[in-house]
Amino acid sequence: MNKFKFFLYLICVSSKVFSQITPEQIYENYYEALGGKERILGINTLTVISKDIARVGYNDKEIEIIDTVTTINYYKRPNKNRIEISTPKIRQLQLIIYNNSKGYFYDSLGNKTSQDSVKNYIFENFVGSRIIEELYYREAGVKSTYAGIEKIGNKKAHKIICELKGIKWYNFYNLRNNLKIRESQFWDGNLPKNTNFSNYKVVEGVKFPFPNYNEDEFKKFSPFFKNLQYTIKINEPIDDEKFRID
Repeated sequence: MNKFKFFLYLICVSSKVFSQITPEQIYENYYEALGGKERILGINTLTVISKDIARVGYNDKEIEIIDTVTTINYYKRPNKNRIEISTPKIRQLQLIIYNNSKGYFYDSLGNKTSQDSVKNYIFENFVGSRIIEELYYREAGVKSTYAGIEKIGNKKAHKIICELKGIKWYNFYNLRNNLKIRESQFWDGNLPKNTNFSNYKVVEGVKFPFPNYNEDEFKKFSPFFKNLQYTIKINEPIDDEKFRID
C-alpha cells in the first residue's frame, strides 16, 4: 500500500470511529473523569462559596468602581438551587431561587420577578439547578446531538449540541481527559455566552472546576472577577427553608 492510499485509509478509519461516537458515550466518559457516577450521585447537597474582586463599572467621573462580591450557591437534590450575591455595602445584591418547577429573582430592594419571563429560565430551572446537569438531560427531555471535534483555545474537544424547548446550548469535552471545558449558551441572537471550565481539583473524590484568574482579562473587560477565595462543601445539611419562595 503506497503512502497516499494509506493516508486515505487513515482518514476513512478516523471518520468511521468519530461517526460512531454518541453523546451518551461522551457523558459517561465525563462522569468517569470526574470520579465516577456513583460518587457523583452520592452528592445530595453542594455549597459553593466564591469571594471575588470585581470591576462593577464606572462612576460619573469615569473612575472604576471595584468591590468585593460574595456569591454563595446552594444545591440540593433533585432540583433545588439558591444563589446569593452580596457586597460589603449591599447585603442582598441579588437572590435567585429555583425550587422544582418555580424560579424567582429578587433584586437589592426585595422586588420579586418570576423567572418565567427570563429567556434562560428553562435552561436554569430544568438543567442549571442540578448537580452535574448532564445526568438529568434525558429526564428533562434535552436533545443531545454529537457535532464533531472543535478547537477551544489550544485544546481539541468533542462538541455536543443540546436543545430543550427552543433553548440551545453547546457543551465541549476535552479529547485528552474527557473533562468539560466550555458551555456556550445562546439567549439573545447568535452571540454565545461562554462559560469556561478548567483548573479541576478533587473534593471528596469528585473533580470540580476552580477559578483560573487571568490578569490580562481583568484589565481588559468590565465587569470581570478576580477570585480571592473558592470553597466547595459536599453533603453538609442545607435547610429546605433556604429554597422557600415567598
